[in-house]
Amino acid sequence: MFGDEPAVVARAFAAASRGGGGFFEHVVFAVFDRQVGRPVFGAFAEVFGRSRRWSAR
Repeated sequence: MFGDEPAVVARAFAAASRGGGGFFEHVVFAVFDRQVGRPVFGAFAEVFGRSRRWSAR
């Protein structure tokens, strides 16, 4: 995932999480983004939607 296009990775995570089979009630993962403008975090927020619980710590 390091060096891959953030939007591609975000879409892959979203697709994988939709096919979870009901095993997990909640899934949490970290989005590490130290770049100016936070493009990685922005890509994930775009794919997963801002209505979900997001924390930019």
